[in-house]
Amino acid sequence: MTEQAERRRWPKRTIRVELDGDYEGFWCVWWRNAPVAWDVRWKLAVRQFDVAGQVRAIWACLLDHNFTDYDGNPLPPGGSELSNEDLERIPADLPDAIVL
Repeated sequence: MTEQAERRRWPKRTIRVELDGDYEGFWCVWWRNAPVAWDVRWKLAVRQFDVAGQVRAIWACLLDHNFTDYDGNPLPPGGSELSNEDLERIPADLPDAIVL
């Protein structure tokens, strides 16, 4: 293998999503070409009506954000594993605001 080929890496495509309306001022950086396994997790959770699984799949694709809970406390970093306690702090409309 050449040195060039050894250093070549697939590009990580990201997009910054600026929320608007009632959510104005909130933003996130989304990993657009995340691994296929994450997409499979998301689709499986949707098919099974598993809202917690959907939120966990979405969270795995967040690289950065400034989201807070209802009391203004920062939510766990993007890409982290969410506990059941974390899920209780995430506003129910946050996933739709990001994805839609």
